[in-house]
Amino acid sequence: WMLEDMIAINQIEVLQPLMVILDLEPDNRAGYNLVAQLRQNPATKQVKVVALQTANPLEESPAETEVTVDGRLLKPIQPEQVLPCIFNLTVDSGSG
Repeated sequence: WMLEDMIAINQIEVLQPLMVILDLEPDNRAGYNLVAQLRQNPATKQVKVVALQTANPLEESPAETEVTVDGRLLKPIQPEQVLPCIFNLTVDSGSG
């Protein structure tokens, strides 16, 4: 689903998914704000966050250092990388 920040927070609170995948780009602060809101909200702070990011190490945003994500997938998405990322995060969440 593609949702606005507040709608996304509300949906995550209601649905309680194990993980969300967010598009995080250096020029788009909204994604970083959403991660920060998820981490601060007691109802969503346990949700794993996977960041979709462009593979450009020269483009770093100060916002990247302000939030913590649990996993990263580089764009364009390589299907063989998605399942191992999700598997590793869900295995970790089941043991903690």
